[in-house]
Order: sequence, then C-alpha cells, then structure tokens
Amino acid sequence: MAGPMPLLQVGRPFLPRAETLLPYLRRIDEARWYTNRGPLVKMFEVRLAEHFQIASARAVHVATVASCTTGLILALKAAVCKRRGVCLLPSWTFAATACAVSAAGLTGHFVDIEPDSWLIDRRQLAELLTLAPTEFAALLLVHPPGSAINLDPWRQVAVDHGLALVVDAADCFDCVRPEPGLQVISLHATKALGIGEGGFVLSSEAEGVETVRRLSNFGFGRDRVVDSPGINGKISEYAAAVGLAALDAWPQIGSRWRDQADAYRRVLATYGLDLLFPAGSACAIAIVDLGGPHAAAVATELLGEGVETRRWWGEGCHRHPAFADWPRSPMPVTESLAARVLGVPFHLDLTKSQMNRIGQLLARALAHRAPA
Repeated sequence: MAGPMPLLQVGRPFLPRAETLLPYLRRIDEARWYTNRGPLVKMFEVRLAEHFQIASARAVHVATVASCTTGLILALKAAVCKRRGVCLLPSWTFAATACAVSAAGLTGHFVDIEPDSWLIDRRQLAELLTLAPTEFAALLLVHPPGSAINLDPWRQVAVDHGLALVVDAADCFDCVRPEPGLQVISLHATKALGIGEGGFVLSSEAEGVETVRRLSNFGFGRDRVVDSPGINGKISEYAAAVGLAALDAWPQIGSRWRDQADAYRRVLATYGLDLLFPAGSACAIAIVDLGGPHAAAVATELLGEGVETRRWWGEGCHRHPAFADWPRSPMPVTESLAARVLGVPFHLDLTKSQMNRIGQLLARALAHRAPA
C-alpha cells in the first residue's frame, strides 16, 4: 500500500557543494586564522564590492555581519548616533525588522504601505512628521523582495526631517544598488545567494560602513578603545568560504533562479495567477495574490494535499504580542495583504509538473471561494 505523498516544501536552499569549498577551506587550514576578519572575510567583502561595482558609477563599501538582523541593529545604531527616539517602519515585514529596531534601543511606530509598491505610505508618513516633527529619530524602509526602488525621495524625506535612513533589503541581492546611506542584505540559506547565516551592509559612503564594522567587533577602533559599545557580530572564515564559493557560481545560479521564476510565471498564468515579485529578478520566494481574504484557508487546504506554503509576514508585525504596544497608524493595506497573499513552493529543484500541480490546487481552492 502506498504511503502518503511526501511534503512539497515551500523552499529548498541551494548552497555551494562541498567540493567547491575545498580550495577555500584549505586556505583556512594553511593560515590557521578562523575568525576576527581574517583573509577570507576580507576577500569576500572585496568580491561583494566588486560585484556591485559592475553596475554602479558610485563607490562601493561592504561590511559583512553575522546575520541580516545583526546588520539592521548595527546599521540603526550607526545611523542614529546614540540618539534615542522612535523609528518609523512598516508593519508589513518579517518580524526580524521590528526585533532589530527594539535591539537598537529604539521604539517602533508602524506605518501602513502603499498597495502597489509595498513601500511606506507617503501620505501617512507626511502626516506623522508634521504632527510630531521632533519625536522621530529614524526611518527604516523595507525594500520589497526582488524589486528595484528609487531611494532619492526617501533620502530627501530623511534629510528634511533629520531622520536616520536605513534600508532593510534582505531579499534583494539581485536588485539592490549602492546608494548613500546603509542598506542591509541577507545571506541566509533561504536567499538566492546564501551562506547559511550571514548578511552584509552596503553603501556608497565609507563612514557608515566602517562604523558598522567597528560595532560588529564590540566597538573597537584601531587603538582597541571602545567609544560606542557594539556586539560580536562578525562572520567566521568558514562562512566567508561558503560566500566566496557562492559568488564563484553566482552567474550560473542567478540565471537559474531567473529562468525558474519565468517558467513558474508562465505555468501559473494558465491558472489565472501571477507571481508578485517582478520578472527578471533572482529572488528565492514566490508569492501569489489570492484576490480575497483566503490565505489562511488556502494554506490549510494545500497542506492537506501535501503542499507547504508560508505566510511570510504573518498578520503584520503589529499583530505580534512583542510589538502590540507600539504606536501605529491605520493599517488597511497591510491587513488586506495579510489576508490575501500566500508564499507558495519555489526552489531550483521545483519541476514543471510540480508547478502545474500547485497551480491546479490553487485554482481549485479559489474556485469554490469565488463570490456567487
């Protein structure tokens, strides 16, 4: 008798294989330097800077960190320069974003987002900055997955109102570009370019990146004197070895992610569905808009069919008990998206047959929920 169908996972990370790591691991053995910004970490930061320099006329500065969350904490601390106050941020984001605000010593104020861009609602933001112009210390912008955005207007808002600007670009390795200010990118295993755990801070300006680097090493300066307390937020030589091997393979792997997304988009289109992140970007998550408040029910139905899904941002950060007492603006767009959108299986091993099965299950689940 056949057993139950194996679970079709929502994600299946793809990191460098052991044989591609060996040349870098041998360098570690020879140097016997395992952490504290060793030669591989320095090489990895240089290689990352070179990767972004190709498409940029600006200077590129990079500091690696132990995780994207660590990077956000340190970027906020570097940007606010010991100020206390309130950080404006969207609720429609992964919980790590809000955790970073708290760990940086700030209080969050949640702002709704615009329905098309998924960026902070500019009208709400302007009203808040007019009503309480001295209360806010920082603006934490969340970069939508796989999307290129123009940061110029946001920098102008920050300048006009004396705000520190930090960008959470966790899932945007393939579309972010070096800009003034601090952008934080994830290298988690679930990302298109992953090393297991890790991240980096990117900027076209050296000062903020150097501050992050100091803060990731307890705050030590060149003279090993701590002017501003930091944490141990460094990556090891072993993490850098994975990162270097991943960068070696990126031209091929990035292309595979883009091709896989294009194939998925074509399959889902036959069922009247589309992926929400833009075409042409290497992004490791797939999100669909179900057109109505069906996300929780459809997730349960698909799980019963052996298909795992993920509501990546849950009900919004303002629904987590840890942040329930933070002030917030009205959240109609966030709450609508929380009920409507669903992360579906997507990875490099996903076959066209499996894509079709997912499309069929989604179409069937939505057909009997359509309004009469």
